Amino acid sequence: MFFLLLLQKTSVKFWFATGGAGFCISRGLALKMSPWASLGNFMSTAERVRLPDDCTIGYIIEGLLEVKLLHSPLFHSHLENLQRLRGESVLQQVTLSYGDPENKHNVVSVGGVFGLQQDPTRCLDVNLRAVLHVSQIVARQMITQGTPGAIVNVSSQASQRALRDHAVYCSTKSALDMLSKVMAMELGPYKIRVNTVNPTVVMTDMGRINWSDPQKSAAMINRIPLGKFAEVDDVVNSILFLLSDKSAMTTGSSLMVDGGFLVS
Repeated sequence: MFFLLLLQKTSVKFWFATGGAGFCISRGLALKMSPWASLGNFMSTAERVRLPDDCTIGYIIEGLLEVKLLHSPLFHSHLENLQRLRGESVLQQVTLSYGDPENKHNVVSVGGVFGLQQDPTRCLDVNLRAVLHVSQIVARQMITQGTPGAIVNVSSQASQRALRDHAVYCSTKSALDMLSKVMAMELGPYKIRVNTVNPTVVMTDMGRINWSDPQKSAAMINRIPLGKFAEVDDVVNSILFLLSDKSAMTTGSSLMVDGGFLVS
């Protein structure tokens, strides 16, 4: 999952792309950011049909602002598909769908849980290649236009601890952490901060289903000193902090939202 912020004085403006598990987190972000946004600054993504486990934030915006957002057939919203396109094609699609990036607050999200036995390359595409590809495209635009901002990549505690049966997931999240550090180093001179949020298991709808087995969940919770999994708001608040000016001197860091998992 990937969140990108462009700051334009005190105005907050958005364009969105969908992600896999990002619906709950996106909803929380929308609820907390909406007081600073004016009507018309929210745009929907391309899906005519929005699936429960792969939902665009457009639904949330429509509900909050009581408006109907328009479908844009020019924009293919999945980052794992975008990353297969040539760079100029990606920026063209973003621009055609949402307007020029220089006057938008941008949120691009992608995420999910993928089993190694299903398709390890998809996990690599989503967790690393897509973030790298889109970061390059949009960061170049920010640099060209002299626009400061902050990027928060949503990683995982699995980036820093080996988890059984999660070889590809752990590896790609570790790579995302290092990518974010290098991005912080290279983009810092342009006043663009880059950090990661690294949560433990998050109690999204999917999280509750995947960890509903008491025996399975107990094995993980017993390794967390606080004795519980993260709630969606725990992740949302961490992302908001790293996107805000309150973290103006924080870049190249990983903010653990793990209840102490790493110290156990």
